[in-house]
Amino acid sequence: MAAATELSEKVVLETAKDLQTRFLSEHKDDQDMDARDLARIGHPSLHYVCKFVYHQLGHATNAYNQMVECLKWRKSFGINDITFDSIDENFFRSGKSFKHGFDREGNHIVILNLYLYYKDSKRVMETYRWVAFCLECQARVYPNSKVCMLFDSTNAGISNMDMDLVRFIMNCFKTYFPNFLSVMLVYGLPWVLQAPWKIVKTWLNERASSKIKFVPSIPKCPHPSHPTLLSLTPSIPNPSHP
Repeated sequence: MAAATELSEKVVLETAKDLQTRFLSEHKDDQDMDARDLARIGHPSLHYVCKFVYHQLGHATNAYNQMVECLKWRKSFGINDITFDSIDENFFRSGKSFKHGFDREGNHIVILNLYLYYKDSKRVMETYRWVAFCLECQARVYPNSKVCMLFDSTNAGISNMDMDLVRFIMNCFKTYFPNFLSVMLVYGLPWVLQAPWKIVKTWLNERASSKIKFVPSIPKCPHPSHPTLLSLTPSIPNPSHP
């Protein structure tokens, strides 16, 4: 299969059209999928379907399987019905995550301050809803852009590392938000968290794992989005497409 940068727009559109036709013929009345998502699949622009084709490097079968899994998750999770008002405002005020600037490829940088996070077993689903809502809003408002996810691990310890949350975030980028992640930077990782991140990488295939980059803390760097750090953002194949 050709690399993502070698996929021509014509091939992608042809593949997407075939996928759209097959998908709607088999799932147009699927009760396990949200009619609003099926409408996105059926849009004449093919924009949403193309995301799956690019995500799977043009492999039609893999793209189709991802579409099925994604839409079933979106319905079961209720992603289309989550609103700002339905989420505890403290999640947005906590400073645990925020958007800050762009990387050198023009992707929005989303920063997760790991050291501010402590797992609350009573609020696991609320946390997942908050994360998914933020990603959904970003994907909807900027449909033609990707994100650079930056885990700021400065001053973080083992109590801040929630493996279940990290797995959820990985699944979001792996399956639920197609062709949305440009690169994931893990900044200032302390030695105590190196072992957990090695485990995280075993969950991913080689291509997905290659998007995770570990960046050491930079002396006198006041913020992980400092230009000195952003100049180190690795170039990941990032095909231009709708």
